[in-house]
Amino acid sequence: MTEKELRQYQEIIKKIEYFKRKIADAKLEEIEAVAGRVKGSSKEFPYIAKSFQVEMEEPKRKRVMEARIKKWEKEVEQLEIKAKNIEDFIDGIDGYITRTIFRLYFLEGMKQEDVAKKLNIDQSWVSKKIRDYFVSHKKS
Repeated sequence: MTEKELRQYQEIIKKIEYFKRKIADAKLEEIEAVAGRVKGSSKEFPYIAKSFQVEMEEPKRKRVMEARIKKWEKEVEQLEIKAKNIEDFIDGIDGYITRTIFRLYFLEGMKQEDVAKKLNIDQSWVSKKIRDYFVSHKKS
């Protein structure tokens, strides 16, 4: 996995939250009710065709909204897979310090200076650990 891919993690998480909010809002949105007619028959013999007036959600608008929600849910699913892949990649990094640096920097979005303070190390060492990891794993 490249550094560029790892840097996308924070944006992926923001997009997941964004789409989940849109889905929740869309599910709460009321669709305008319209009057419609349905055909049926009387319950008893002779079965005479009848037409009934009903009130229902506007069908086209409902289909459009359901399609949007489905699209957003699929997007969330794909983004969650990407996020999980990044998390699994970082969890698989050998070396506690390097793995911790990657977690704090890429997953939690901390600045290198803040990572260094938290781990009580120099910021240049944080930068070196990240750079060295990608140099040594460039071919894999």
